[in-house]
Amino acid sequence: MTTRQNDLQPELQLPAPAYGPHRHQFDFSTYFQDLTTLARHCLAAGEASGPAAAGRAIQDRAEAVLAAYPEKLALIACAAGCSHCCIMNVAVLAPEVAAIADHLKTAVPSARLAMIRLRLETLVAATRNLTEEERLALHRSCAFLDERGYCEIHPVRPFLCRRANSVDAKDCMRALEMQEGGMQVPIVADLFHERLFEQAFLALARALDEAGTDSASGRLSEEVLRHLQDADEPG
Repeated sequence: MTTRQNDLQPELQLPAPAYGPHRHQFDFSTYFQDLTTLARHCLAAGEASGPAAAGRAIQDRAEAVLAAYPEKLALIACAAGCSHCCIMNVAVLAPEVAAIADHLKTAVPSARLAMIRLRLETLVAATRNLTEEERLALHRSCAFLDERGYCEIHPVRPFLCRRANSVDAKDCMRALEMQEGGMQVPIVADLFHERLFEQAFLALARALDEAGTDSASGRLSEEVLRHLQDADEPG
């Protein structure tokens, strides 16, 4: 959507790291390997729920690591109802899709789910063949946003949704306004937060690939809609 800048180096001056030998340096390599190993264990269980369990385990670990850095969380201006960035294509892996579909079927009332499915169908039809730039220019909100701009799948939102962040919501609003005039406004994002969830996504993809399971990503709306439609098929 815009160029990004960062007010802090992602690997410097971080307190009490969860990973790595250095007290003031977070070791993303060790973090990635830890998440990959965690996913491998879940997938090796050989159960049908293995991929979904791997996704949940990595999500929980990444969120726990982020929670260990409250000063990083305090930088983030994103909050419920703040949905300026929710006009982007988001890549998802199969375990993430399964978790979202399960949440929709078990935690969302049937009438509400019908509305979400309609929004998904409409959005997919409007954006299926668009490039990333064309999708942004369309300014169509994510199908999982309700009337207030709140995320209806927030507990199970994808890793790459969790990655997006800004230290100033007003910058996001200005960026959208200026984009319509062909101009870009830099958004200051915390790269530690961003990289934490990007590595989680990549670790899950790596583990799926090693296990011989589908590790290809797809677009959020299209994949969740397909999953729901497949579940409707008899047999």
